[in-house]
Amino acid sequence: MHVLSLSLSSIFLYLFLTSTIPISPAKLTISHPPALRRLHHRELSGDYYSKKCPQLENLVGSVTSQRFKEAPISAPATIRLFFHDCFVEGCDGSILIETKKGSKKLAEREAYANKELREEGFESIIKAKELVESHCPSLVSCSDILAIAARDFIHLILCGRSCW
Repeated sequence: MHVLSLSLSSIFLYLFLTSTIPISPAKLTISHPPALRRLHHRELSGDYYSKKCPQLENLVGSVTSQRFKEAPISAPATIRLFFHDCFVEGCDGSILIETKKGSKKLAEREAYANKELREEGFESIIKAKELVESHCPSLVSCSDILAIAARDFIHLILCGRSCW
């Protein structure tokens, strides 16, 4: 058994290393338009909404703490929702989109892999989005609200009732 786990870890290490090392870095030259080059140099910021929607953290936090008190299952449901949203193609909020009536193509929310997601997670994000929209209309994305709510629920789970 130990030899098997060693060989599996060796295989994963090999696959990781071979997938991250370019074969010929000298040939990888991509020219982007000037507008994209300017965007490329922007960095992520932890205080992105501090001027645009300064009460964002408190708004989402009020919803998550209330949901945690009323329906504790909302915490793991929202965290799992965040995981499913980020799993395939990045954290884009697409897990929140429902299939249009009459459409033959299922949205991510109704996909087979997501059919077991709890409604309490969706309700938490819908309530948070409604509250945020009432204070900061059209400024904060659903994916950012989902990420903040998942973070807040993790915090609430770790510190329990002392955080309320």
